[in-house]
Amino acid sequence: LVKRGIRRDGVVVIYNGLPLEGYDCYATDPGIRGEFGLPQDAFVIGAAGRLAAVKGFEYLIDAMALVKGDIPNCRLIVAGDGPLREDLTRRIAVHGLESYVRLVGYQDSIVRFFSAIDLFVMPSLSEGLPIALLEAMACRKPVVASAVGGIPEVIVDGENGMLCPAAEPQALAVHVRRLFGDQRLRNRVADNGRQTVEARYSAVEMATQYEAMYQNMSIQACCK
Repeated sequence: LVKRGIRRDGVVVIYNGLPLEGYDCYATDPGIRGEFGLPQDAFVIGAAGRLAAVKGFEYLIDAMALVKGDIPNCRLIVAGDGPLREDLTRRIAVHGLESYVRLVGYQDSIVRFFSAIDLFVMPSLSEGLPIALLEAMACRKPVVASAVGGIPEVIVDGENGMLCPAAEPQALAVHVRRLFGDQRLRNRVADNGRQTVEARYSAVEMATQYEAMYQNMSIQACCK
């Protein structure tokens, strides 16, 4: 908007907010893991989104091929559907990852999905402010995400999540290995992520900011 000539002091950014009471799946649920056909002792990575090129899932599959030798019990489940399903299925087969990666389709409850995973990865090539990222953080899941779009406005690298360049499987693999090998780091990043959402991305905070914006507009209108 500023580039199009709108004065900067006339632009207000209000982030999307979540109703936090609906996101409380902090612990892994063995029953839900069973529904997805996952071993109970697996280190489960989750990803969610439309199966389209912009979401970068091909690079996450490539990263799984890099880490499976170091983390034999690692598994990846991807929630969502879209035009690249067949292409991604073929990529899984090319890497010999049929036992490691599953495309689980559309999920009615993303919270139940998060209950099955240990780590959430968003390998997108482009994003605005992705709700799925905020939902994972609200559910106290450690997150790894591409440093694109609005994601770096949410994540401070190494504090409440991990950032990496887009379209780089090696970088994704490095973060997966690091978080797998460091339980304390996973817990710290997950706790900080939840605190970030509580402080900046709750539905209450969003409503408060909208209210303040409308009140300010009313004051300005009255003064003219």
